[in-house]
Amino acid sequence: FFGAEPEVYIMDNEASTDLNTTMKLTDLKYQLVPPHQHRRNAAEKAIRTFKNHFIAGICSVDPKFPITEWDRIVSQSLITLNLLRNARTNPKLSPYAYLNGVFDFNKTPLAPPGTKVLLHENTQNRGSWSPHGTEGWYIGPSLEHYRCVKSFIPNTYSKRDCDTVEFFPSKIVFSSMSTDNYLHQCLKDILSILKDPPPLTIPSLQAGDNTVTAV
Repeated sequence: FFGAEPEVYIMDNEASTDLNTTMKLTDLKYQLVPPHQHRRNAAEKAIRTFKNHFIAGICSVDPKFPITEWDRIVSQSLITLNLLRNARTNPKLSPYAYLNGVFDFNKTPLAPPGTKVLLHENTQNRGSWSPHGTEGWYIGPSLEHYRCVKSFIPNTYSKRDCDTVEFFPSKIVFSSMSTDNYLHQCLKDILSILKDPPPLTIPSLQAGDNTVTAV
């Protein structure tokens, strides 16, 4: 991982003799934590942190998501956890950025794991009278494809990369713009222009609240 090699290996006091002997033969530095003090091992704390993060993700899946497929959302859990924490060697970066570079959300969109989705079937993959969509479950991003997601298809028991999907969240509502939101934005834009008229060189579409305009 880009030269991120540990200098000292901190291991549990219950490490086997064979492992200790092998590390000595390969000139690897290691230390054992005090007996019966597992919390002194950073790996134990990291395991507990991941368990809590993964359990939170499991609790947010759709009620009809096949829980037996829990292992399919592990990959996204690792990504999101490493995006939220700070790297030990460089606290200004996340562990993901330290090891893999900056995560581009525009190139690789993320969504709540276990969300029900409807995947669009291309004309090359469907019959003339076949449905244009297939039901599935979102399980993570597709890191190898631009703006694609990975979905689990229960009918074929397989994974698929798709760029055109419709999400149907059950617990976490996705943000959307209603008619009231558009009217509210128009009124705020009008008030902003009347209070502080922009120069003629600036288009009027850029007036108003910057955050709402961006959304």
